[in-house]
Amino acid sequence: MANTPPSDGDASQITLKIMSPSPDVPATLAYTVGASTTIDALKLLIRDSLESRPTLEQQRLIYRGKILDGNCTVRDALIGDVSSRTVLITGVC
Repeated sequence: MANTPPSDGDASQITLKIMSPSPDVPATLAYTVGASTTIDALKLLIRDSLESRPTLEQQRLIYRGKILDGNCTVRDALIGDVSSRTVLITGVC
């Protein structure tokens, strides 16, 4: 499942693959977002694509062993890994 938010004028797009161990969530979700998208905005995309509609507080996105801060942008959260264009993140709802 791939979702693309409205363009925010950011030409740098990245595909995020979210792996989830949660039984109510598909094993893999994929979203293409701008590098300036916030983690909270990504969580809203996730919420809107899931039948269970988990709140932002119920979601935990983890990258390289760290829980991602909701106010942080994808560019800042991935610390330079945006050049690879596809990044794997663990999500728990």
